[in-house]
Amino acid sequence: MENLTRQLEQLSYEYHPPLYEVIHDESISRLHSVLEGRTGFDLPVGTARLVLHMFPESAFVDPKEYDIRPLAPLAVQDYLTENETYSMTSFVKVPNTRSIISYTQFFQDGYIEAVDSSDLTEVQLIEQIVHYMEAFHHLGVDLPVHIRLYQIDASNRAYLYPPVIAHGDEDLTGVLGMVLSSQEKEPLE
Repeated sequence: MENLTRQLEQLSYEYHPPLYEVIHDESISRLHSVLEGRTGFDLPVGTARLVLHMFPESAFVDPKEYDIRPLAPLAVQDYLTENETYSMTSFVKVPNTRSIISYTQFFQDGYIEAVDSSDLTEVQLIEQIVHYMEAFHHLGVDLPVHIRLYQIDASNRAYLYPPVIAHGDEDLTGVLGMVLSSQEKEPLE
């Protein structure tokens, strides 16, 4: 019995969820905040939208704080430049309109959340993701980066596209194009 107790203690001490699971759980938690309207932004209810999460593994393994102000120009065109919102951990760009249809939030630990309920084309989406990856490179964010893209339908149901892990040496445009054109999405509960 004592040997079994020691073995169980050893197993529980050594168990750490795989990094992929930790990133998945964080992304799902953030997604639920979007779906439940707990983001601090009043997005139109019932409109189809995309949610993009880009998580560098380093944010979970070796967290650092980056100067994220250079990311400001990466916001979708027509975003404000004079009213940037800063908090202790993030930098948010919101559109210069009465109703918010999208936002991009850059976190100091290197990850990005972007929500869009406009008619963003596949090409525009891929261009944004590639720009974000270039920004990660310029900021010195360690790779790889986990890219998780969700489509939310008019009934507020979320579907996950196949996740992509970018190491920096692949044709990201081609990979994202294949993922988006495949239309293979996993419905989330």
